[in-house]
Amino acid sequence: MCHNLSTRVLILAAIACGVTTVASADPQAPVPNIPHAPPGYLLVHEELWTHLMDETGRHFDRARDAFLNGHVRTSAVELRKAAIMMRIEASNGHERADMTLIHAARELEALAQSILSGKSTDSIDELDALSAHALAVLAKHAQMKAAAAWKLQHSRRSGQYLRAAADNLERAAFRARSQITVATSGAIKNARLLSERLVDGTENAVDEINTGIESIGHQIEHFEHALMRRPE
Repeated sequence: MCHNLSTRVLILAAIACGVTTVASADPQAPVPNIPHAPPGYLLVHEELWTHLMDETGRHFDRARDAFLNGHVRTSAVELRKAAIMMRIEASNGHERADMTLIHAARELEALAQSILSGKSTDSIDELDALSAHALAVLAKHAQMKAAAAWKLQHSRRSGQYLRAAADNLERAAFRARSQITVATSGAIKNARLLSERLVDGTENAVDEINTGIESIGHQIEHFEHALMRRPE
């Protein structure tokens, strides 16, 4: 049932109930001719959605804390919210990334059901492993969106996605209990610096931005390959 929800969760609930993600990002800007959403759908402008890109990681954090404290229902609810966020991202995803986002969301939903049924109550390892994988998928998705936005000269949006790529890669490594390499640490730091400059509108060298976006992308791929090589 989708009722008695806060404004923030309302977006999530709307997607869960058959809603997909477009409103003006600037409240002071003139109201544009916004297309009407079909019945049962919610339109949110991408510029607004970028402000919620860290929400998925927070849901993973809350799911983990709840699990460790024995609050299995809360843990399952938070995992399902994370899965919803990933499904929203998939609706706005790059064609190479959208299916991996959906697959990761399905894994989270299956884990949530397993937790509720009492089949996954003894170990945090599965939750951490799936969280790490999902965050890596989100990181790659954000990196690809950053590259696409930069190609279209949408500097601010590119910077927002670049920051999300760096943050999600770092979160993924933490969940996987992986030692971050010097190369990965450098790529994350550089991505954040470039992100700030892109968002602030600072003049940037094209080659430097391209290199930064590619670098964080390579590190995400290395991390994903390392996850796949891990023993079950």
